[in-house]
Amino acid sequence: MSYDSMSGKIDRQVKTLQVICIAFASSLLVYAGLAWTLVEVLGFEAVVELDSTVTTALAFVALATLPAAEMLTRMLRTKAAAAGQAAGAEVALQSYSQGVIVGFAMREACGVIGLVMSLLTGSWIWAVTLSAVALIAMIVAWPRSHSVQEWLLQQPGARRG
Repeated sequence: MSYDSMSGKIDRQVKTLQVICIAFASSLLVYAGLAWTLVEVLGFEAVVELDSTVTTALAFVALATLPAAEMLTRMLRTKAAAAGQAAGAEVALQSYSQGVIVGFAMREACGVIGLVMSLLTGSWIWAVTLSAVALIAMIVAWPRSHSVQEWLLQQPGARRG
């Protein structure tokens, strides 16, 4: 299968993925802003009193979504490699795209949990902190055309030309 001939298709797909990823990243900013507005501007107070064990567990769950997102993305990329071998580069590219979208959705979950924690505790710091960590994870995993092309070329059966 020839991957060089797919360069234009890869570029278009990555641009589409980047728009989707911008939406995920933007939602994190909304969560942080919403928590700050509710607590600082509107005076929202804690719904329940959480002890440190529950708070720690929630924070751990939120942060655990980040490595889980990376592992799931890698699993879907492995699926993409098998699909590429069996059906061609276009199927591999679609499976790769699915991995990116699912991975970003899981990273966004970290910010959602931060927003929930902020609403439960009446502290906007949770949403801001967990959204910032998730945003950094998204930036690290940002889809780029050259990365996708390199990945496709490393797959079994790939050839230039």
